[in-house]
Amino acid sequence: MNNEFQGNYRKEQKVIHLNPSSHQKPINTDVKRSTHRFRGFSKALLYIGLLIVLSIFVVPLYQTYTQSQQVKSEYEQAVADNTQAAQRYQTVQDEFQLLQNPEYIAEIARRDYYYSKPNEIIFDLGENNQSPNSIFNESQPE
Repeated sequence: MNNEFQGNYRKEQKVIHLNPSSHQKPINTDVKRSTHRFRGFSKALLYIGLLIVLSIFVVPLYQTYTQSQQVKSEYEQAVADNTQAAQRYQTVQDEFQLLQNPEYIAEIARRDYYYSKPNEIIFDLGENNQSPNSIFNESQPE
């Protein structure tokens, strides 16, 4: 007898049974189909459950991300506004320092309001000789 085969060997039938349980009845095909359907249904439920769980975690993360982007853009706008306000403040400070000088005030009065010194005649030639630092030259924001 050959040691390659395990199981029962019957000489008269000349059949080698490799697995003694192979004599069992074949499994009913209806049971196979219902088991296969159940497995497919359970996989579908598993995928749906995973999708629900992922959406529970992903949707708030996306909302948080969009909200953080909005806050970031608002912050950048606030920084730009602050920079502009700081520049405006510096201009006003410079003008304030100039207004402490009586000669500068006299110059503004003569230029803008046509005040003259005694025995002086002012001719308006249409030139715009305003001071470049003057805040009075700029149009006021509404």
